[in-house]
Amino acid sequence: MDRFFSRRWSAWAAVWISLVLTAQCLHAKPAPEQKNFSREAMLRDLAQKVIAPGYARLAANCRMLADNIEAFNASPDQAALDRARASWNAAFVAADSLRCFQTGPVAERQLVSTFYYWQAAPNRIEAIVKDPSQTIDQTLLDNVGATVKGLYAMEYFLFDRRGGQLAEPPDSARALDLLTASPRRRAYLLALARDADGKAGQLAADWSATGPQSAAEKFAAGGQASLNLLVNQLTQSIENTLQNHLQLTLALAAPVDRQLNRIKGGRSGSSLQSVVVALESVDRFYRGENGLGLRDSVNRLNPALGARVQDKLTAAIAAAREIGEPLERAAVDKRAALQNAVDQAHEMEVLFKVDLVSALGVTITFTSGDSD
Repeated sequence: MDRFFSRRWSAWAAVWISLVLTAQCLHAKPAPEQKNFSREAMLRDLAQKVIAPGYARLAANCRMLADNIEAFNASPDQAALDRARASWNAAFVAADSLRCFQTGPVAERQLVSTFYYWQAAPNRIEAIVKDPSQTIDQTLLDNVGATVKGLYAMEYFLFDRRGGQLAEPPDSARALDLLTASPRRRAYLLALARDADGKAGQLAADWSATGPQSAAEKFAAGGQASLNLLVNQLTQSIENTLQNHLQLTLALAAPVDRQLNRIKGGRSGSSLQSVVVALESVDRFYRGENGLGLRDSVNRLNPALGARVQDKLTAAIAAAREIGEPLERAAVDKRAALQNAVDQAHEMEVLFKVDLVSALGVTITFTSGDSD
């Protein structure tokens, strides 16, 4: 605990130092404009080369997930379950690759919870499974809450219960045994997969559409408003990854394996993968993908800052990868590596919240949970 508060006080000092450096940078002569650079071109490149392909991957992976779950239901065995699990992981990675940009059609269509609400409620899911009066179909899913549907309700069905988790039926069991024994469980799982498939396909269509009213063109034409939105989304994603995943896991009291319900991806063993993918997605928006990215906008104003942000993103991703095992295990036997990832992500958070927003003239508008 002393170390936690010490790090917070150190962060305050880092913020003030960064403010001074930023003020100095703002008075420096801007770098020459890059050839063919414009803010609209940068935003359009991000829409066409990062966001639209990301949703296309999500749609393709959700379709494969639905197909593999349907195949499993027709012939439930371990090999078919393994294929469904691999497909779930691919869909989860594709979704998390866009988790840092939860705006546009995914918000307008109220589909954020389908792909990002991870705190599924086991007891509520089991109540639906055990109630034969409820027909398991799209109508049911349209009228139930986020805790019993979406990618993470599928995770609950597809992966073995570890036993002893809070708010979960107490018996441990293998997913294959549970699914094989219950046609309603298999029907529920398939309904969830088809629901996600349809929604991912709609989002892919939204971002691949053309014309002035398309999602991509409205984002590109949004000017400073789109830039503000983008920077706020990326910064909020960094804060969330730091606080609600890395720091939270490090702070859990022993025994950690009895608290997997508090760790995103704990059931499927994908908790570290989720952190790495989230940080990599911020990096992708910053660098761009075979086109202009946010870094190009920063470089026009302050090339040194542009390089510093890139270096810190690279360091934070490397520190997360070096953990080398799911967070719930690292909290027990790799605490130093987990702490290093926390520290690197925190430095990146401060760099975004202070230097980057100042250089770009952006105001942080989301409600921050950070006490710094």
